[in-house]
Amino acid sequence: MPTYKVVACPSDFDNLDIERSVLEPAGAEVTKSCAQSTEALLSEVGDADALLVQYTQIGSHLLTQARKCKIVVRYGTGYDPEKTFVKLLLLDTRGKVLGEAAFPYALFSYKEKWVDVVLPEPLGLGVLAEDGELLRVAFDPGATRYKGIYFHYTRNPKISHSLVGTAAREFQETPDREWLIRAYFVAEPVP
Repeated sequence: MPTYKVVACPSDFDNLDIERSVLEPAGAEVTKSCAQSTEALLSEVGDADALLVQYTQIGSHLLTQARKCKIVVRYGTGYDPEKTFVKLLLLDTRGKVLGEAAFPYALFSYKEKWVDVVLPEPLGLGVLAEDGELLRVAFDPGATRYKGIYFHYTRNPKISHSLVGTAAREFQETPDREWLIRAYFVAEPVP
């Protein structure tokens, strides 16, 4: 019989095989919540000893329900922000990578703020500007189950210019959010 109960809050991960392989030998029962609302999640965490979270916001309302909870663990922690990088990719509309640059995670913060990333050199914009082809600028945090970064966004904008996807797969529109990231292309370097 398990000694501890670990609830994995809703996440992007298909299964909990890795978590179970580590926690079950230590006496934990690991369950995945599929709750679609805060109210539904509240009913699942009452007897949890630990919570695993990816996006779920943990506030006093949730912790009050989780009376036995001793620890909340967030996926995406445990990296050196000076040695881990976010890639900025310049793509054509077909997803072909035309250029890239890297910026340390240390530039980004959990606090909502705009981040300026300055390219050390142009990424081939001259040729593309003459052709008149549309460009996409993508930020790739190289996120994995154990490492990630949070990009802030606004909910339900009047118009969204934001997409999600990868260079290898088609980008999808996100009509319910607008990432707080802007790309500006200028003819001359900014002083």
